[in-house]
Amino acid sequence: MKIKGFITHKPAEKYIDCQDYFLINKDNRRLAIADGMTQSIFSAEWAQLLTEWAIKGKQKSLTSIQDKWQNFVKDELKRAKKEGEPTWVLENAIAGRNGAGSTLCVFQVDKAYNSYSGTVLGDSCLFEIDADYKIRKMYKSGKEEIFDYHPSYYDAYRGIIGDVKSFKNELDSQRFIIAATDAISEFLCLKKKEGEEIPFVKKLVGVSDHDEFCKLVDDWRNEGMHEDDSTAVVIEIDENSEWEIVSMDSLEELIKQEKEGGKDQPASAPMRPFTQQCPKKLEKEMQAEDKHQENNSFSSNCEEVKVIDKESEETGQTIPSSDEIISITEFGKGIVNLTRLFMHARKDKDKECSKKLECILRELEDLYRFTKSSENA
Repeated sequence: MKIKGFITHKPAEKYIDCQDYFLINKDNRRLAIADGMTQSIFSAEWAQLLTEWAIKGKQKSLTSIQDKWQNFVKDELKRAKKEGEPTWVLENAIAGRNGAGSTLCVFQVDKAYNSYSGTVLGDSCLFEIDADYKIRKMYKSGKEEIFDYHPSYYDAYRGIIGDVKSFKNELDSQRFIIAATDAISEFLCLKKKEGEEIPFVKKLVGVSDHDEFCKLVDDWRNEGMHEDDSTAVVIEIDENSEWEIVSMDSLEELIKQEKEGGKDQPASAPMRPFTQQCPKKLEKEMQAEDKHQENNSFSSNCEEVKVIDKESEETGQTIPSSDEIISITEFGKGIVNLTRLFMHARKDKDKECSKKLECILRELEDLYRFTKSSENA
């Protein structure tokens, strides 16, 4: 069995911002792939903890890694206070027990190499591919055709949100197995609906290295794939029962290269407004879903929020900050974007930008509370 695993970040972001994570364990023939939820704090750290927990066979309880994540956040709060950084977001998250969220897909082959099994929670999916490069089966929790901003997930405080889906099948009944986070999973699902998945599956299973994967992701984004962190693990099933890792990205190594100004990454298109990042075919489904989320929805009659777009002197890349205009048509989505910018500014130790964004977030929260109180009056 030949195995390849690749990961890349969102356009206009860096690997240090990436919230996907995956691991492969040859010893117990297991792999895990996770996608931290953008709208939650320290979701990248939570995705990594989940993946490490899953790859070891879930030997310890979920509570053990929840405790680890919560202690990490408390330590971050102490550090932020000591260094004079804004702490409002962290304090509110801890007080309200609003933890990180992450989807998770786990796959394992039995000792005899006769069958495989696993679980999925959320929209990180597993695909069975036949010899003709057709998608035979996709495993995803919830409705298979729905990819939105409300997936099932593991919560760093509340545990499992949604229903975990289990799967099991014979190993020789397909040619490839693909595990992928939501952007690639959604794209392949749409191509299957259109009856056009074969050339796309061929390209994905044919990727041989990191640069090739980044090029593929950029090409697919130009064809309408959601602009998100993207991760895929491809398993080619052959006569060799041993796991042979042909190529495997390391997020830690990519971050290290990035910090050292090492290997240049393929150019990515600038980030599009939030409302344009989903394929158009899903817009109606998302709008219908949002109508059922009244308790979590916000007013859509907001003015445009201006944030700065400054050029990083170290990398020469443009990152979202306080001068760029992002068109926001839904209040809740505006908070998601601003929270991401706030966490990004904290990572870059841009205290001035952090304070400005914190003020905006406070004003938005006050406006939301006023709106809700008016509705209830």
